[in-house]
Amino acid sequence: MKENIHLGGWEVNFNDNEELEHFILQHRLSKKDFDVFTKIQSGLEMITENGRIIEVLNQPGNERVSGPLEFKIPKSEANKLFWLKHSTDGNHLLGGFPPKNLKILCDATFKPFFIGSIDCTDDEFNWLGMNRFPIFYPLDFYSESVYIDYALEDRPEIVKEGIKVEFEPKIFLSQLKYEVSENVKIEELENELNPIHQCGVPLWYQYPELPRCPKTGDLMKFVCSISSDRNIQILKKGIWGLKKTDEFLKFGDMGTLYVFFNPKSRIAFKTIQF
Repeated sequence: MKENIHLGGWEVNFNDNEELEHFILQHRLSKKDFDVFTKIQSGLEMITENGRIIEVLNQPGNERVSGPLEFKIPKSEANKLFWLKHSTDGNHLLGGFPPKNLKILCDATFKPFFIGSIDCTDDEFNWLGMNRFPIFYPLDFYSESVYIDYALEDRPEIVKEGIKVEFEPKIFLSQLKYEVSENVKIEELENELNPIHQCGVPLWYQYPELPRCPKTGDLMKFVCSISSDRNIQILKKGIWGLKKTDEFLKFGDMGTLYVFFNPKSRIAFKTIQF
């Protein structure tokens, strides 16, 4: 039986069976979502028959990038492509103040900002198994990938050997609210002044990362990406309290933060690309 498999993104090593398997699991899309994805970045269309890859095309353009492959396609379902869009009534937050009981255990090199939180009562995120999923990561030019253990929701801990201390963010960001949306216009995707944040399948700027949980070895599931945003400003103390500055939510050189999670181990993976 013939079947076409659609994958968001195009960089993958066809000679590495494990990488190819994980890329398919993490980047598979429905044809409808693939048509949206390929308006902003190219993707791969795999022509298959009886579980074998016959041909691989780079879309749009119908460019043949591979012929038959001796590779058994893993059983997989299409990931749902959706976005977090700014909404005054949204239940997902970027910026703002962290929960008062949130304490982060980390080493001296990891000094995170509170980036925001995902409302896990939302149908698209209830697989996370929390009430709210707090996201934090250093700004400026910190660019290391990190694993964070969320076994204790209000006391997440960096997965790293060595001495760790309790870190409480002292610098904050102005807050914007977001809601889940499955419908976007190309103009919204291309608007860097008011970015929307992609979920379901990552859109990479460099070679894709396929993180595996350090505890279970499982491929981790993509949660969301968060783009640098000039509308979310760093707040600093002034005479009359906190005030906005010219500094803003910025990952590296106007990069993007990518967040993954394993609900079994409750470990997250965070990395940036720019």
